Order: sequence, then C-alpha cells, then structure tokens
Amino acid sequence: MNWQAAVEKTVTGLGYDLVDCERSAGGLLRVYIDKLPEQALAGELITVEDCERVTRQLQYVLEVENCDYQRLEVSSPGIDRPLKKLADYQRFAGQEVEITLRVAFQGRKKYRGLLAAEGDGWRVVFNDGKTDQALDFSLEEVRDANWCPKSASRGAVPRLQSLARTRLASLRSRSASRAMPRPGNRWKRSRRPTRMTRLTEVSINEPRTVDAGGCDSREKSVERDVVFGAVEAALASATKKLFGGEVDIRVTVDRDSGEYETFRRWHVVPNEAGLQNPDAEILLFEAQEQIADIEVEDHIEEPVESLPIGRIGAQAAKQVILQKIRDAEREQLLNDFLSRGEKVFIGTVKRLDKGDIIAESGRIEGRLKRSEMIPKENLRTGDRVRAVILGVDPTLRGPQIMLSRSSPEFMKELFAQEVPEIEQGLLEIKSCARDAGSRAKIAVISHDKRVDPIGTCVGVRGSRVNGVTNELAGERVDIVLWSEDPAQFVIGALAPANVQSIVVDEERHAMDVVVDEENLAIAIGRGGQNVRLASELTGWRINIMSAEESAAKQEQESESVRKLFVEKLDVDAEVADILIAEGFTSLEEVAYVPMQEMLEIEAFDEDTVNELRTRAKDALLTMEIAREEKVEEVSQDLRDLEGMSPELIAKLADGNIHTRDDLADLAVDELVELAGMGEAEARAMIMKAREHWFTA
Repeated sequence: MNWQAAVEKTVTGLGYDLVDCERSAGGLLRVYIDKLPEQALAGELITVEDCERVTRQLQYVLEVENCDYQRLEVSSPGIDRPLKKLADYQRFAGQEVEITLRVAFQGRKKYRGLLAAEGDGWRVVFNDGKTDQALDFSLEEVRDANWCPKSASRGAVPRLQSLARTRLASLRSRSASRAMPRPGNRWKRSRRPTRMTRLTEVSINEPRTVDAGGCDSREKSVERDVVFGAVEAALASATKKLFGGEVDIRVTVDRDSGEYETFRRWHVVPNEAGLQNPDAEILLFEAQEQIADIEVEDHIEEPVESLPIGRIGAQAAKQVILQKIRDAEREQLLNDFLSRGEKVFIGTVKRLDKGDIIAESGRIEGRLKRSEMIPKENLRTGDRVRAVILGVDPTLRGPQIMLSRSSPEFMKELFAQEVPEIEQGLLEIKSCARDAGSRAKIAVISHDKRVDPIGTCVGVRGSRVNGVTNELAGERVDIVLWSEDPAQFVIGALAPANVQSIVVDEERHAMDVVVDEENLAIAIGRGGQNVRLASELTGWRINIMSAEESAAKQEQESESVRKLFVEKLDVDAEVADILIAEGFTSLEEVAYVPMQEMLEIEAFDEDTVNELRTRAKDALLTMEIAREEKVEEVSQDLRDLEGMSPELIAKLADGNIHTRDDLADLAVDELVELAGMGEAEARAMIMKAREHWFTA
C-alpha cells in the first residue's frame, strides 16, 4: 500500500475529511484534515485533539505499511482550502473561491468569484470591473490539470495548459491548528514486507483476497480453508472486543460471496455446577427451554448483527490473520519435512539462544538443547551439525523440532549410515548405552550367519567405527555381541574384563559377577563407567565383587537359609546343611519340589521326606496367616495408592510399612531392597506417596 492510500484510508476511517496530503523531497509529509460536511455545517471545527488523534494513528499505520517518510505534520486547512474532489465542489457551491492560473487569461492569473454548478461542469462568476463574466470548466479538466475557462460575453478562448490550484476563500473564521512531532524524533521503519497487505487494501468481505496479494494460499502452500479460518478467527476476536466481557463469538465466512455471519455462543453446563462465566455459559434447564433435546457440553448460539470492525479492528484482525498464516505455513513446512521420514537432522548452526543451538536445514529449524549436546563440544555459527530428531513440541513458539547429539539413538543412526548391512536388515543394533563424549557400548546381532556382526561394524582398519567416533568428538565405542542368554550377554558387556563366575537372581533382576583382583578395576571402570554402561546395555542390575566378597556373601546367605530351616522346620543344623547342599533355599522349595527329587537325597528316607514336606507346608500356612494379619494393619490410603498390588502390600507389611507416610519416609534404596523393584519404579512410588504433602 502506498502512502497516499494509507493516509486516505486512515483519515476517512477515523471519521474525518481528507483535504489534501503532500510529501516534500526531504521526506516531510503534510496532511490536511477537516470535519465532515454535515459536521462543518453544524459549526464543528477541527481542534488540536483531533490533529493529535490522527497523528498517532497515522504514525502506527505508516509504520506497519512500511511507508517512507521522515516527519509528519497534521493540521486543518484553515481558510485556504484546496478543492480537488467532486464532493469539495458540491460542498462549497455558492461560496466565494479563488482561481489561480499558470497561464494568464485576459492579462490576469487570479480570479475571485462565486462557485456554481453549470450543467455537467462548474462555473466561477466574477466581475472584471465592468460586467459579470464566467469561467466554465469540468471536474475532469481540473483533475487532469488541463481545463478551459470560457467567457460568457466573448465566447471561447484558447485552451489553457494547466491549472495551478483552485482554493476556497471562505470568509468564515476557522481555527488553524497543527500537531507537530516531537523535536529530534525520527521514526525508524522496518523494511520487512507485509504478507497480508491485500486484505487491508480491499474489502475484507471479498473472497478473492484469500488468493491475492501477499496471502496467496497456493504460493505459501497453505490450504485455502486455513486462510479462511484465520479470517474467521480474526473477525471473531475483533467482534469480541466490541461486545466486551468473556463472550464466545463464532464467525462464518461464505467461501464464495465473502459475506460473513456472526453468532454469539453459550456453553451448556449442568444445573448443579452453576455459572462460572455468565457471559459464555448457560444452565441446562435454561438451554432446554430453547432447544428441548440439548445436552450438557453442547453449545447454544444465536445470530447477532455483524458489527463493522473499523480501522483499528481491521489492523488487529490483520495481525491475527498474519499470525495464523505464519503458523499454518510453518506447520505445513514441518509436516512436509517429517513426512520424508528422516531421523537425522543435517543443517548448519544459525544462532545461539540461551545456551541452546538453533540449527537450520532449508526453511526448517531445530533446537539442540545444551543438555543434549556432547560435553565440551564447541559449536559456532555456520558450523555443520548432525543430530537425531527426538520429537516435535508443537506448543513452542520457536523451533519445534527437538534435537539430540548425546542420546543413544543418535549413535544407532550414525552406525546405520556407516554400515549398509544394518539398513539391509542383515545386522541389528539391539541396544546402546552412552556416556556422551567419553565411552559407549552397543550390542549387535547378525541375522545372517555369513556376516560377522562385530567385524562388519568395525570395518576395514576400523574405517566404519572411526567415522562414528569422529562425529562424536572422539567417543570410544565398544561393540558387544548380543545374546539371548542374559548371563552370557552380561559377560560380553563387561569386556574387556574377564569374568570368573556369575550368579543370576531373576526375582530381583540382578546378577552377582565375580572377577579376580586383576580384573576388578577393569570391570568397574573409571568412576564405575564400565559396569554402569554394561548395566544400561543389558538392562540387568550388575554387582561386581571379588572372589572373597562372593564367598562371604554366599556364607551369609547360607547362614540365613540355615536359620530359616532350623526355626521353621524344627530340624537340627545338620539336616539344614544337607538341604542347603542340595540347592534348597526356601520353604516353598521344600514343600512343593516333586517327591521323587527329594527321595534322591541319600541322607533322607521316605518318612523323613514326608515329614519335612508336612512341616514346610505348615510353616508356610502359619507365615501366610501372620502376613495377612500384618496386611490388615496397612491403612486404606496406602492400599489405594496408584500402582499398589497385593504382593507389594504384603512386602511393605513385612517391613512394618503400614501408612502412606511410612512409605513416603523411605529412601529409594530402602524400598528397592524391601520390595525388590527397580530404582526408577521405587522412586516413582515414593513420589506418589509424597504427593499429598505438596497438595496440603
């Protein structure tokens, strides 16, 4: 939009008459305004407040429309008002005007006389000192600055080349006021183009504006309905301000004619709930008086008059539409990018944002948080960067693609790019554990017996694994052969340490790994790194111990089992040691192991076996009754806690945990030992138990 159109639309939109506007070569923009004809006839005059109001709005509009100017002056025309439009001539017909010609007529350039309509044109009657004469002209000739005055007594005269100016010489008093800008103030203007300019140049009711100007839905790859939806949302937002309050407004725009209808809506709420927002809610019984079959959560609406938006409302609507278009365009670009199924984001560093990196790939931006970067990695603007796509957060105003260079998934994708056999399905990376920037472990398996999984991932002279290492700032990678046998898998994950023996506790999902003194430090690693990565890789809790520590632990466990058998089975230590030597570790095994297996024990005859089984069953029954009594002591609030099971309640009762506060007071390792669950599960359970503390 040029500056003339911007000035005209602003002044007329505010309810004033635009008399004239001009811009000097130095950038001074002068605007002359007056009251509307009916207001002027009623005696209303332009005031300083009027000029200040127009000045403020013009400064905003010119800034938005990127109109080039240096200084703005708004004033009334006073008694020297130019006549330019047909409305001006109609308004001041019968009043005295002054005509100034650029070429002299009858030796004169200035004529003063009464303005009157004459046929299809206009006439100025003047007195040359002897008789009344007239100059006839048409409005088109005035507009073209090329008109021909005629003398009533002498007939036609040669055509004059141009008209300098026609001004009103009114004798009535006018107050000439002017709003001057602040001294030394120079407005800064943005050169950024406006996308929705067309919507402000033509009527917002015209549907062709959706496919015109800067908001072409095809050019922006935005669906036409999305643009119409933005227009409807903008109109609803502007109309809502006119109503006031928290009203709910819905606007529908006809896709063909461009006409729009406005509806006010009320949300139907239950009678007992009451009205939280009377401006936008209605009780069910009131709604049923209008629509009998309406239900709760429905909406009831009525058409209201589509109020004129006005200039300010149109500007607000324009901003809403611009934002909707930008959001829709960004969403379309994002969907196109994600539809390609790429898992690795390849781009360049565009800028830094509070420690995070904003990377750009074409017109798509991604955010790489500081926590997802490799430690001690220093990326600068313009550097090439690769990262795995963690996900998309549509709630963010900035880049919505979240990236990571420290996650195990990034290493998997790097190996998939370096090792073609992975993409072909011959190899598979089953799991990965990383200490980003330092060390990592991956577990691979071959689906083709002819392919060596470890050698294939390493490559000739380590070329493939070195490609991954170079991308990850020298991070060392251990490649482990995956196995279905958990014990064998853990042994491979602890490499390069040599394992002497391993004990698997499936109930606690843990393993006790025994190594000699020479391999103890290697198995643990610097700062426990090796065993930690092996635990993450396999998913098992690994306890590294020496042979002496393993023997001491086994002796302690044996003593605990011996004490259990002596107390519950009422036998001596010798019988208990025989059961332990045969591999019995619990009363359940003694009571329910097949009879034939126990008869194979040389030290026991059939009567002894039957007696031991009977005593074991009686002991289990007694213990179960005692456990149920303890469980009954557990409070209801602990029973109702999310994730609580009968088995867990029994274990907590055995540990004298009877209330929710008792559970909340536990440490994570205490609950892990008591209930035999994982650390993450135990931490989540304790936090749930503590929730009522924060709520209170």
